Amino acid sequence: MKFLSGKCFSIAVAAAFAVFAFTSATATAAVKEGKAVVQIVKGDAKYSTGGAWAALKAGMVLKPGAIIQTGADSSVELTLGINGEWIRVKPSTTVSIEKLTYEQTAADTVVETQLNLKAGGVTGKVRKTSAASRYEVKMPTGVAGIRGTTYDIDANGVVRVRDGCVVVVYVDANGQILSVEVCGGSKFVPGKGVQPMTPEEMASSTWNQGGGPTPPPAPGGPPIFVYPLISTPAPPGGGGGGGGGCGGP
Repeated sequence: MKFLSGKCFSIAVAAAFAVFAFTSATATAAVKEGKAVVQIVKGDAKYSTGGAWAALKAGMVLKPGAIIQTGADSSVELTLGINGEWIRVKPSTTVSIEKLTYEQTAADTVVETQLNLKAGGVTGKVRKTSAASRYEVKMPTGVAGIRGTTYDIDANGVVRVRDGCVVVVYVDANGQILSVEVCGGSKFVPGKGVQPMTPEEMASSTWNQGGGPTPPPAPGGPPIFVYPLISTPAPPGGGGGGGGGCGGP
């Protein structure tokens, strides 16, 4: 059996620790923090990160932990980048950004977005995400799981969906935890269930980034569910080193 000399042993140990440190750093750096960039501010809007409140201005970058508050007749529009295209904070709303992360794996990009809607309402658009990704909007009485959807959610539990599907998990008047799927052109109203939206609701400019004219809804397709509430159904069809000096006797 061959043994390493003292010098070579030290080199081997140092190399092993270097590889371990690199691997650990890579694993730690794999999950990155996203950001929300303020694009449009109308009226009175402010934010806090746990301390004093400050006025919101276009161009500001908000990180997880930020709380946004809008006044009457005021709104804020933000882009979330890889974490989901954009959201609009409606008048008289309080919402916090609880989580914005993304991770590039060997197979896909996994994103996690969590908003906590305490009062008022938010509208947003989410691009289709990987099966392991999560985009959730918490409400006082439940949570909405979203993927590949244009949505409008109020803190009173009303969830409107222009296209795609949203799974709403909520607590009913009897304290039972229930779930319901809401798909494009429909809305969920607590105590009344899923109903079709009115033509006026479908044509509202609230669905559009920047509040511009409303385009026609996206063509229908198979339901898109959210992990981990319901499994996502499979879509139809498919498309040289040199020699060493440390190995000697």
